[in-house]
Parts: sequence; structure tokens; C-alpha cells
Amino acid sequence: MSKPFLVTYSDGSRAHVSRETRDALLASLSIRESGHRRYRYIGKPIIMHTFAELSRIEPLPEHVRRFAEGQFVFKLRGRLTKELMETVEGMTIRMAKAGLIA
Repeated sequence: MSKPFLVTYSDGSRAHVSRETRDALLASLSIRESGHRRYRYIGKPIIMHTFAELSRIEPLPEHVRRFAEGQFVFKLRGRLTKELMETVEGMTIRMAKAGLIA
């Protein structure tokens, strides 16, 4: 699996992530685009003092669906139009990319 997106964390470490992981981080507003295929982590750091506290970490969703399954056909003015229906997560990602969400 290709991991073409680079996420830079506040401590200077970097990680190459897949599109699914990138979309999940964008949907949770944990990263912000800083260049072409480059992102900066802006989420709140989690400070832990024991290994038992690792259970607090919530895993990222496996896959963020940007569009609902299937195509939807609308009839407008006698013409059939096919569209994909965007999910809430997909809209969040699109708005974050456009800079409408901080």
C-alpha cells in the first residue's frame, strides 16, 4: 500500500500515511495542509505517565467514506443527472481543504 502523504508532528517527527489515514485525520481536524501532499499535525498532544494509560488512545477509523454508496439520479427539467451523495465526513474534509474550517 502506497503512503504518499507526509505528516509532520510538533516534535519534528514525520510519518508517511495512506489516503484513508489522511482523510481520518482531516475529518477529526487533527492536521492542516502545509504543502503539496504535506500536512502539519495540529491536534492536542496526549501526555501519559504509565503504559496503562495507553488505553485512552482512540484508534483512527479504518476508512472514511467521502461519498455514500451508489449513484443517485435526479430528474430536473426533463434531464437525468447522476450524482454522488457526499457524507458528513467528506464535507468536513472538503471544507478543511478550502480553509473554511480552522
